[in-house]
Amino acid sequence: MAETYREIWKHASTLRLFVLTFLGIVIQSIIVLAAFGASIKTTMETGSLATNVLTLEYVVYTTINLGVVFGYSLITSVSFYPKRRVSPFLIMIGTTSLMLAFAMNISAQTETVTTSQRALLLFTLAIVYFMIMTMFSWVLSLVLYHILGLNGMPEDLEKQSFSITADYQRIRELLTDRYFLRDNELNIEENRKELIVLTSHRNTDIHISVAAIPQEKKEHEHPIVAIAGYEIKYDSLANTGAVRRRVSRLRNDIVGELQKVDPNAKATTLVDENDALYSVMDNALEVTSSPLRNVSRRIIASIVGLGILAGALYIPFHYGSIDLGTFVVALVSIASVIVTLTVPALKERKRPRSASGGDIYF
Repeated sequence: MAETYREIWKHASTLRLFVLTFLGIVIQSIIVLAAFGASIKTTMETGSLATNVLTLEYVVYTTINLGVVFGYSLITSVSFYPKRRVSPFLIMIGTTSLMLAFAMNISAQTETVTTSQRALLLFTLAIVYFMIMTMFSWVLSLVLYHILGLNGMPEDLEKQSFSITADYQRIRELLTDRYFLRDNELNIEENRKELIVLTSHRNTDIHISVAAIPQEKKEHEHPIVAIAGYEIKYDSLANTGAVRRRVSRLRNDIVGELQKVDPNAKATTLVDENDALYSVMDNALEVTSSPLRNVSRRIIASIVGLGILAGALYIPFHYGSIDLGTFVVALVSIASVIVTLTVPALKERKRPRSASGGDIYF
């Protein structure tokens, strides 16, 4: 029953992601057409690219548009659980398509422009807007990734834990052996008397975490080894067939090496949770944690308020009550305050607590 509920919840989150992305395209298209619609119309009616889009005023418009896209993606990505990153890239590509459709509609209504001119202008607009959108959306997506982390939950991991009738010191020697680490592309992440944790090299396609602890006195009489793995698919963790094979092979390698020293060593799969399993889950899901967890609600409320203020300032600027220079200075001042509030908190990125501590991965 619980497994069925998780599947329904995952599909519902995918549908929610589609709806939020489409809504972002609509909102961004309205803003872009309000700012650049007149220039597109002039271009299609005159048969030549409008040059007024290179003015400082349009640079400000573009900056506001990028801020809206980034703010929308950030807020919608963190407002629901499980987290699903709303991609600025998809929003901008969808916006580009709607802008080209708008240009085609204007072109079809214009009789002074020949068919060949229309085709050339549409092709030029497509190339220009696609290049601009791709460049800026790549930057925004990169920033969003560092702020939010990857999408992923404990259910997205391939996990195995087992107790083994072998000496814990021998297990430690095996897991820290340089040949074992080299052959399995692992690094020592943590090495203490009561816990050892290994992780994959950063440049590997499949990421593996291994942990070993001595026997848990109350629940288990023998040392415990746990393994967790995942593969990154676009912006999410995935439990693929390759991951399952890698985890199983690593388990067999560990047990096989220990049996060379002690032929009587046997491994028993554990179905209940344990500290070793919590450790590998914490380590594997660290890529999904967000530094926003360290930002207090007071700071978030302040940032939202400053964002609303920046948006409100656009109204008097649009109607000519304040000039462009004053508007730019105000935006730069607001942006400086936002950076001052957020950067210190973002630097203090904490590891998520273990599952036994009741942590919800952000």
